[in-house]
Amino acid sequence: MKFALPPIQECKQFSKTQIIQCYQSAAWQKFVTFDAHYQIKPTTMVVYDLSERPLNGVINSVIIDQIAGIILSPARPRRLFMNFMKNRVFNSYFQVGCRQALGYRHNHALSFGNLCFMSAFGHRAGRSSDWVGLHYMQDYHLSAAGCRFCCPGGYTFLLTEVPSNFSQALGEVITHNSLASTLIEQAMAESGQRLVSSSLLYRDEYVHTAELREAVAQYTASDLVRTTAAKSLEVYGRNFSREHGLTWSAQAHYLSRQAALRTRLFH
Repeated sequence: MKFALPPIQECKQFSKTQIIQCYQSAAWQKFVTFDAHYQIKPTTMVVYDLSERPLNGVINSVIIDQIAGIILSPARPRRLFMNFMKNRVFNSYFQVGCRQALGYRHNHALSFGNLCFMSAFGHRAGRSSDWVGLHYMQDYHLSAAGCRFCCPGGYTFLLTEVPSNFSQALGEVITHNSLASTLIEQAMAESGQRLVSSSLLYRDEYVHTAELREAVAQYTASDLVRTTAAKSLEVYGRNFSREHGLTWSAQAHYLSRQAALRTRLFH
């Protein structure tokens, strides 16, 4: 596994303090990139939140990415992860559902089975919080200094600001991810398996290529779910209004839909 990170041994131990002290040093320059459009991805290892004291007044996040190296971003971690969740099939509702099914109170996890991000303090409005990609981490050690995660390549990442019950929270996140993984596997199994490889389902000559291409270009699975949900809500609103002698309005529908959508992971 190759890392686009400083290979120097003394630069393999990451922390907020070390990043602030070293990011302008010559040894680091070729590993550091400013990217205002960075998006969270599977190769994201850690996101340090600097929003309470932005670096140089503009850098709110420092992202450690296995492939891209050290990324400086003006976006806050909260915004980065909200954007990451926008087009996920197993979206915020799924994440909340897993948490509620387990009886957990705090939202620490974004779980996808082989991919899982953990927020140190949970997704609390207004709270500065670092994030760690647990899918990279092999072990962790708690001390008075915080929590140090170890990953391949000899790299370690220190999170100095963690709650007192961080070990409990970490266990909940790993359990949350195990449930998510099981449910995702079940959902994938619903698509079945190719029992007869030569069946009509796999005959390309019968596919309406133009319609398929247009639909794929216009929608993701999440888009279809949201669009269908919005239409269903409108039908429900019209029927409810008619049955109770009320006046239906597009504005009332919009407000009710917005209220429903606010029941999300990030609140």
